[in-house]
Amino acid sequence: MANVLDYLDWFGDVSFAGSAFNEVDNLILAQLSYLDLAGCVPTGAPRDQDTLEAVSATYFKSRTKVQIYEASGFVSAHTSFLLQKAAASKRFKSVRAGFYQEKDNPQAQEQFGALTFALPDGSYYLSFRGTDGTIHGWREDLNISFQTVAAQTDALEYLSHVSANVSGNLQVGGHSKGGNLAAYAAALADPAIQKRITKLWCNDSPGFLEDVVPFSKLAALVDKTVLLTPEYCLVSGLMHHAATPQVIHAQTSDADIMQHDAFTWQILGPRFVRSQAPSVAAQHVCSLFNAVVEKRTKDERKHFADMLFGCVEASGAVTTNELTAIGTESIRKIWEAVSALEDPDKEVIFELIKALVGQVVSDSLAPLNKSVSQSLQQFSMPSANYEELLNSPTPPSLEEMQEYKDRKRRAAAVAVPAKLVEKVWPTKQLLAGQDKGEKTVNSHSKSSSERTE
Repeated sequence: MANVLDYLDWFGDVSFAGSAFNEVDNLILAQLSYLDLAGCVPTGAPRDQDTLEAVSATYFKSRTKVQIYEASGFVSAHTSFLLQKAAASKRFKSVRAGFYQEKDNPQAQEQFGALTFALPDGSYYLSFRGTDGTIHGWREDLNISFQTVAAQTDALEYLSHVSANVSGNLQVGGHSKGGNLAAYAAALADPAIQKRITKLWCNDSPGFLEDVVPFSKLAALVDKTVLLTPEYCLVSGLMHHAATPQVIHAQTSDADIMQHDAFTWQILGPRFVRSQAPSVAAQHVCSLFNAVVEKRTKDERKHFADMLFGCVEASGAVTTNELTAIGTESIRKIWEAVSALEDPDKEVIFELIKALVGQVVSDSLAPLNKSVSQSLQQFSMPSANYEELLNSPTPPSLEEMQEYKDRKRRAAAVAVPAKLVEKVWPTKQLLAGQDKGEKTVNSHSKSSSERTE
């Protein structure tokens, strides 16, 4: 099967006149909002010269290979090449971009980004950026359980601003938190703006609680809403949606949080491959979280969020990339922080952290483990000099980026084989819950259940 990059290879020569805008096109435009396009896309309305072809050319001229190849968290490095492929396609090359906006304020726990695409039929797609690779960006995701967050207010203001400066129909959408922002803005927009909205695209985005956004406002848009979610629906399963989710088959090594990555979603023709049902494991974690937040007041939810992210921050990581690089000691600090909590629902915190953090770290260790194994089996290895690729005169490419990542793994493998037992296997054991942290959590959970009985 294929993903969005493959879609552009074999469907990119079909114009929108030949085949109407579809759900895959939506995901492409939603994903492009993750890119830092400052200086490439104007802050005002799209002009004739602001085509994706021109945006891509400016982007690749002004970005280094390190900036392109090193992505943070779920901001996949493939996104740069998604722009490149879209810009080279007949389908997207003449699409124009404008109204670029971004804000990043860790102190205010605010992370917002958006841009607008002018489509050939005279309509517009407003693309809201999802969660970036910062811990405070993920923190803002959880804050939506107890308050209107700054990014939601930004999204509503953005929709109002764009709609006042363009004519024509509007589609609003985003991936991850971006879909939540799109839904919030559409639900609370003026009725005149809502009438112009033809589609609301929520791509694996978290939902809402009734006391934060009334369901009646979301239900009013349900006929225009498309909620797409992978089988492991940990993100879209948080809180509630008015629309029924359409479950997408994602191609990953296992049923895990990495299915949130849009590049794992499988495509056949101009639509996603559907799956029969969401993951039971993801539903279990989401049901635990939803039960906890629904029974608490807004102040209690804030306290819960403070506890959860206090445990994550115990690792010392600031970005999700740093989380994937942490060793056994940092992971132990996280579990010890969970164990030290005095809260009846700390088992839920443990499960959430294990799902959100543990799987990311586990996946990051898998290629390293493979590289180490190969280095032990072979007398010589292919080149591990990844820095020479950054200095090569060849332009950035998907193939070179993959070679760059492979070489970085080999370089890491060369550096750590002697510490394999010390650093890799103990880490996996911790992630499996074999350290004293989970025993404490489970013990607490057991004693709590016994008291209940």
